[in-house]
Amino acid sequence: MIHLEFINLIIPKSILDAKYSGGLAQYRLDMPANSLTEDEHLIRFGAMNWNVIENVTELIITKGLAFSDGRSDDFTVIEPLRGLTWQVGWLACEKNTCTFTNL
Repeated sequence: MIHLEFINLIIPKSILDAKYSGGLAQYRLDMPANSLTEDEHLIRFGAMNWNVIENVTELIITKGLAFSDGRSDDFTVIEPLRGLTWQVGWLACEKNTCTFTNL
């Protein structure tokens, strides 16, 4: 279970291992450690403003994650007050938490 804060970019670890250049280990190196939260299946990058999320989104796309037509099945962004920016089949959210469902 991942606890949500301000703006949250959530990715299944299995997708990072499969698609991100350098895998999950490189993703952890590329992100500020104090901005990451993870459980067994998911990793969350948190930020307080959309500019940071947009920069991280651009990075993960250049490193191999898919994004087109304003959405992705590889990751999603969620703001607790507004909800998911786009739906993904592997994530279930309730109040201020999200859990991995399946891939």
